[in-house]
Amino acid sequence: MRVLFDIGHPAHVHLFRHAIGRLANRMHTVLVTASDKDVTTDLLQNYGIPFVLLGELGRTTIGKGVGLMVTGLKLAVVLALFQPDLVVGVSPARAAPIAWICRRTCVAFDDTEHAHWARRLYMPFVSAVMTPSWFGAELGRVQIRYDGFHEIAYLHPKYFVPDSTVLAEEGLSCGEPFSVVRFVSVTASHDRHHVGFSVGGRERLVSALARHGRVIISSEVALPSSLENYHMRGSTSSVHHLLAFASVYVGDGATMTTEAALLGTPAVFYGSVGPLLANFQHLENGHALVRRCLSEQTAIECAASLLCDPEAKRRWIVRKQRLVASCTDLTDSIVRLVETAGSCSSEFSIHTARSAFSLDTGE
Repeated sequence: MRVLFDIGHPAHVHLFRHAIGRLANRMHTVLVTASDKDVTTDLLQNYGIPFVLLGELGRTTIGKGVGLMVTGLKLAVVLALFQPDLVVGVSPARAAPIAWICRRTCVAFDDTEHAHWARRLYMPFVSAVMTPSWFGAELGRVQIRYDGFHEIAYLHPKYFVPDSTVLAEEGLSCGEPFSVVRFVSVTASHDRHHVGFSVGGRERLVSALARHGRVIISSEVALPSSLENYHMRGSTSSVHHLLAFASVYVGDGATMTTEAALLGTPAVFYGSVGPLLANFQHLENGHALVRRCLSEQTAIECAASLLCDPEAKRRWIVRKQRLVASCTDLTDSIVRLVETAGSCSSEFSIHTARSAFSLDTGE
């Protein structure tokens, strides 16, 4: 089986990396193409995953449009040379149309309800789209729902064991209380018109948390000089280990909020996109693992309150254990998807994908 994974964001590296490794070990031919986005290439290199770099997508609306066309042309050349049996991507606005033109099968993963523009570009061209069970959009007969999160593909205890040695990279000791803070740039196309922490809000947040212990910041945006000393020192691949040992997480990054919750760390999210994400609704209302706040001050107070609660971490760990036990092993499902598609004597269909995800076709 020849499979191409197209990666446009650092989170996609984490989502697919274990499946990529297992497929390669099972003698499938795997190729990865990637955009030069944030720390995407750093992560691929850190995990030893060979890749073809397609370039940047741009930051402005016009820049993204131009970047999509330029990287799409490069991807078309790669597809023509590699001739994959299957193309896999997350909201594959670039990969799906190119795969269709090249007569290649494309399957999508999507967990972002408000990514409307990306779905307009990829939905006509995919054979299946995998979403969490609680995903808040109906995508028709090609949609396959599973019990889980993108993040469970790499944070499931089967794949991830927290490593306390990363604490030393940040000058922390085992058992020392500390907070992890995440600030994102809000430049993704689906984040247009949405807001996160303001410059002043970032400073107030860190100041409030610093009264109760160390603060480690992971940031896509440039930090003011007053916050530079709080910037994460270690490698980008160690952030999940930090999250696992943190006393509390707070930020405006949706992916890291979900990661913190799945690692049993009290998670506080501030941002206008919060009410739109069914993942957050499920984590908050169904499992009490996330607190969504509608104002900066509320988020600051909530995070400080959890940081001062000596039992908060224990409660979160118990809750996350119950949740993780109910989740689909997404990496297993991705591997089955590829291998089921490869063993099918007929053309790939929605039945193939449902079979791979252990669901009744019902058709």
